[in-house]
Amino acid sequence: RAADEASGRSIFSDYASSFVGWNAAQQKRFRAGQAAFSAHRKAMKGGKLDEALAQAEKCHDIALPLGDWWGTAMGLSGMGAALEQTGKLERALSAHSRARLLYQSLGLSSELTNLTAMARILVKLERKPRARVTVDKAMAMAKASGRRGERTLAELQELRASLGG
Repeated sequence: RAADEASGRSIFSDYASSFVGWNAAQQKRFRAGQAAFSAHRKAMKGGKLDEALAQAEKCHDIALPLGDWWGTAMGLSGMGAALEQTGKLERALSAHSRARLLYQSLGLSSELTNLTAMARILVKLERKPRARVTVDKAMAMAKASGRRGERTLAELQELRASLGG
């Protein structure tokens, strides 16, 4: 409740009450969702994009009904990454956009990864007004993160230049 009150959001009490309320079967499902995300990452590194997408979807599908908002965001991010690499840009944008909103609600810096992917995709889709807003938001986050955001900032500056005025 304190986090909800401090942030003005209700996601924290929902997430925490979900987590502490899981029975043994739900705890096992939670661990299966985490394992699916690990499998997604391994498949991405191995270039097995169909498998990576399937594992990210599994992570999402397990996490969402459990109220595991962080796991849900992880699954959506994984889906977005696999979909972007397979050229399914509309679906990738949708997944990254939803992950970004969850990460933002949770106050997690992972939001920057999703914003950057959204910017990249929006440029490719030639959606310039939304791309500009997204790039600008991501650039502000990257600058605020210091050294961790330097490489991301360089990519975002290139995207911003490609959009023109």
